[in-house]
Amino acid sequence: MAIRFISVNIERDRHIDKIQKLVQKENPDVICFQEVMQDKAQAIASAFGYFCLFTPTTRHELVDDQWEGIAILSRFAFYDINLHQYAGPIETPAVFTKFPVSVLHQTRRYIVQLVELRIEDKIYRFANTHFTWSRDGQADDYQRQDVQKMLNYLKAYPSFVLSGDFNAPRGREIFSTIAECYKDNIPAHYETSLDKDLHRCGYLPYMVDGLFSTPDYKIRDVELVFGVSDHAAVRAVVDI
Repeated sequence: MAIRFISVNIERDRHIDKIQKLVQKENPDVICFQEVMQDKAQAIASAFGYFCLFTPTTRHELVDDQWEGIAILSRFAFYDINLHQYAGPIETPAVFTKFPVSVLHQTRRYIVQLVELRIEDKIYRFANTHFTWSRDGQADDYQRQDVQKMLNYLKAYPSFVLSGDFNAPRGREIFSTIAECYKDNIPAHYETSLDKDLHRCGYLPYMVDGLFSTPDYKIRDVELVFGVSDHAAVRAVVDI
């Protein structure tokens, strides 16, 4: 069965109207959100008839001290759910604010969600993460240790599709480390996934949003959809 799929960093609650219109227009079967507020993830799931897995990563002082996190929405019930934290505090994070990179590890959890769906006698696995931030897209020791921890968790699963905001531009060290393990499905002609009109920094040549897969998945019709958030949405059709 061909699964209509979308992944997008929605920048908390700043573009909710655009995101809702995207979901209504595309009618995806599976959605991966990064940087989503808990109430918005649940509201979208309820409005459009999705099962919702929300995982909090930090509390955000800019949005009334609410939970921000990552979420997977699915038309199909979750057969299995796994969460793997590869960085950040074990206890409840402090309220996130604009701190140096070293303090981000104390206020934000870095987690990969992995869900299993059973559709027409096939097992589909989707993984979602919002990876460790670094300054100016340059790899640092936090990213280096975190990417190895994340990849070690993923080794336990025989097959999956991995999407998210990786905060690491394609062609540089961290993105390349992931691409050495899994297929990069974003077409080569895309040089950025940051929206020049909606991102606070304007145009940046950073292809930081990824769609990776193990060899048994067939990923086709991959496109970036701009004008929906400060990051483009990654749209694709997924099959086994």
